[in-house]
Amino acid sequence: MEKNIKELISKDRIAERIREIGKQISKDYQNKSVLVLILANGGIFFAVDLLREIKKVSVLVECIRVSSYKNSTVSSGKLEIFGTLSESDFKDKDILIIDDVVDTGNTLSKMREKIKKIGASSVKICVLLDKPSRRVTNIVPDYSGFEIEDKFVVGFGLDYSGKYRELPFVGFID
Repeated sequence: MEKNIKELISKDRIAERIREIGKQISKDYQNKSVLVLILANGGIFFAVDLLREIKKVSVLVECIRVSSYKNSTVSSGKLEIFGTLSESDFKDKDILIIDDVVDTGNTLSKMREKIKKIGASSVKICVLLDKPSRRVTNIVPDYSGFEIEDKFVVGFGLDYSGKYRELPFVGFID
């Protein structure tokens, strides 16, 4: 059964905001090296476009798959990490975690904590969408595309049971 999806943020507005974030990251990390950790699967769509906008920064890219939703619109609160975080990957490096959305903050909070324990020099977080009304942790992204209200969103990498990631805009299920 197809869901009724309404556009929340247009493809053009997303592209414009990604350029702005790319400029800010370029300024903040100018002439430095940063390891970008993309939280897949949803974060890939945002990360690819964002990485093309980062200039004069030496960028290394790693992906790790994480999940706390399964086939639900509500987070289980349990973080599943598919892959490994090794000391040699993160120790003494500046890390930029890129994800599609932060709502409760559990996933990003746990990821940041794990990477700091490994010994990263710094850990910053960049998300396309921020839902502060859902936050149960004290995490605040360093870079954020859009602050949105508490709607279940799809498109531009965000999914519902694996569907709708390919939509070129961010929409919500009505």
